[in-house]
Amino acid sequence: MNPDRASAFFSNNVLLVDGPTEQSLLTRLISEGKIAIPPGGLYVLDCMGKFNIHRFINILSHLGTTHSVLYDDDNGKTYHPDIHNLIEQSRHAELTCHIEQVKQDIETMLGVTSPVSDHRKPQHIMFLYSTGQIDSEKIESLCECIGRCLAPMR
Repeated sequence: MNPDRASAFFSNNVLLVDGPTEQSLLTRLISEGKIAIPPGGLYVLDCMGKFNIHRFINILSHLGTTHSVLYDDDNGKTYHPDIHNLIEQSRHAELTCHIEQVKQDIETMLGVTSPVSDHRKPQHIMFLYSTGQIDSEKIESLCECIGRCLAPMR
């Protein structure tokens, strides 16, 4: 486990996300004050894909850390119901505050195109955001979505 990811184990509240695209954009929105963090702070954890979310739910639950989950539904690909069920079954009754699914993916939610190579997604979304190429209403909608995830932590 990398040192940055290990910071989640010392946080009071954690938001689990699919990957670095969501982590980088949400961290930026938090730093700009567009997303209010819960008391005790917040760590946005890149789970390296939705296939690992249940593992982080279990680890954080054993550590007594409050957490919520945000992941995309990949437009209902065949494996998604199994992953969704695994995440739901891993939910801790007291510590898993909220689980939210984004329809298809974050790029679709924000109304932007994906880059040709998936490994460029974080840089691409940050470039589009930094240059004002993402509709402000879409950003506001994303912030409201994150607000639903964080509200039970307050």
